[in-house]
Amino acid sequence: MPKTTSATHACELCNYKCTRKDSLRSHQAFKHNLNIIWHYCRQSGCAFRAKSGHSLKRHLAQVHSLGIKWHECPVKGCGHRTKETGQLKVHLANIHDIGVTWHWCDVDDCTFRTKVKDTLERHLAVKHDINVTWHDCSQADCEYRAKRRDNLITHLAMKHGIGVAWINCHVEGCTHRAKGTTETTAKSSLARHLANKHEIGVTWHSCDLESCNYRGKSAIQLEKHKARKHDISKMKKESDSWRSSYDAMKAKNSQLEKELKSRKDELKEAHLKILKLERKLKNV
Repeated sequence: MPKTTSATHACELCNYKCTRKDSLRSHQAFKHNLNIIWHYCRQSGCAFRAKSGHSLKRHLAQVHSLGIKWHECPVKGCGHRTKETGQLKVHLANIHDIGVTWHWCDVDDCTFRTKVKDTLERHLAVKHDINVTWHDCSQADCEYRAKRRDNLITHLAMKHGIGVAWINCHVEGCTHRAKGTTETTAKSSLARHLANKHEIGVTWHSCDLESCNYRGKSAIQLEKHKARKHDISKMKKESDSWRSSYDAMKAKNSQLEKELKSRKDELKEAHLKILKLERKLKNV
């Protein structure tokens, strides 16, 4: 019989233990950056390096499209292809409903279903108040509570100024501070301030009528200007008859589309109820 050993190799920097020396080397390289053999990308202008040949191979495939084995969608007429089998499975499930494990809502008369279990849990919490983890506002005399933590974060920032990312306006003499729940939202708020207050970064919408120098910061402002200043409605009197006929036809088409959508929704709802009933019968 082959000789076995129970000897372990312990990492001196943490509590990690293993039975193979090469496993310890890999651990120390990836976890503690010790005794690393770097694998460099040799493509021109690319400074990427990896701690394993497998990581470098994946980089070459994803970034430089080298050494790829393409996985093509088998559905007729779909030209989608991916670099990894996992990505193809996601595509088949999301786009073609192939290989999907449906997660159904078990609440009576609810036909909701989803391809992702986490989405079902979120649906049960938001829609039916089932297994809700409430996030209460910690501020005194504030009764706000949210079903999602990100909503509470937004509330604390906008209502109480807690956890706010502030960005000061750089225009000389301006004391405005833009805020947001993240640096990105704060930058968006600052961009609106700069456009509205200082006319910085504005996309101007100019009036195209003769001898008019008006310009607005939005298409809506320009439309209001034309209606108020130039009485555009009078200039279009000649087309009123055609416009009236067109609007009537458009309204009729809109009504027909609504009726068609309603019928489709009814059929879909009935179909989902049948599927849900069949599922329950199978479990009996």
